Amino acid sequence: MFNNLIIFLFKENRKMPFAEWDEIFETGVEEFDVQHKRMIQILNLIYSYYQRRLDKKMIEEVVQQLTDYFQKHFASEEAMLESIEYPEEELAVHKSAHQEFLKAYLQKVQEGNVMELLKFVKNWWVSHVFHIDKKYGEFIKMKNKS
Repeated sequence: MFNNLIIFLFKENRKMPFAEWDEIFETGVEEFDVQHKRMIQILNLIYSYYQRRLDKKMIEEVVQQLTDYFQKHFASEEAMLESIEYPEEELAVHKSAHQEFLKAYLQKVQEGNVMELLKFVKNWWVSHVFHIDKKYGEFIKMKNKS
């Protein structure tokens, strides 16, 4: 009976998503919140493929989609920040965070450890949203009040 319980729990855990969206991640900019939700979906797809032990090539294709998505998202975010005259110093910090992330992310991709890559992305993203992205949401809110 005990072994059946372990197998049941293991199977159930495999169905859990790797990352989940929550309102606490909202930046206040719908376009970017939607993009962040999509990023989480892609992370969960990679995780699902990994858990199901699908072909490495399939996982690599989705990882490439994630890479492309990051690059488009970062470019979009940075362009928006420039267009709203976000403070130069904050913009420089934001751009630098994106560049440093991409460098470390691409290194993790090269290393080929899917779980380490997923953990790295999830941890970085949560920190980035709370310490950097939420600032532009507040900036926009204050600018709209003026």
